[in-house]
Amino acid sequence: MHSARLQKSRRGIVEVESVENDIQLGEEFQDARCLTVAEVHHYLAERRKTRGGAGAGGADGGAYGAVPAAPAGPVLQASDAQTLNKMAQYCEQFSQFNSPAMVVEVRKTIEEFAGLDLYEFEMAQIANFLCDSVEEMRTLVPSLARVDETQLQELLHRLANIRKFAA
Repeated sequence: MHSARLQKSRRGIVEVESVENDIQLGEEFQDARCLTVAEVHHYLAERRKTRGGAGAGGADGGAYGAVPAAPAGPVLQASDAQTLNKMAQYCEQFSQFNSPAMVVEVRKTIEEFAGLDLYEFEMAQIANFLCDSVEEMRTLVPSLARVDETQLQELLHRLANIRKFAA
């Protein structure tokens, strides 16, 4: 399925052909592992524990304040600590799964559908959105138009079951 998008140039508006099912994130991201919001949430929670912080925020940078990560680790600057705290708050608010075991289960379930030939980005977005229908999922992630509808629906159904039992 092809769609056109418009792009501004100095001389006016130019139509650029775009293929919906082609993900172009750049060469540096070709082999990158994409994390879900829930995975980032649990990673940050573990990091907070190992840094000795209990809460977010505060004048000293909160849980990610100027506390050395490890004997050889760097000390975070105040702006870095504030950014990490904001990211942690976002992840806490939008994380779909509270249990690290559920996060692992979601990742394993998606990876079991190897026949779908999903990109890392698509796997992360499927886990983040947890849509009820293939149509909704494809609207949010247009590159999934190339994926078999029946298999994608089965994956979404299995993820819905995991979410139901996690609640």
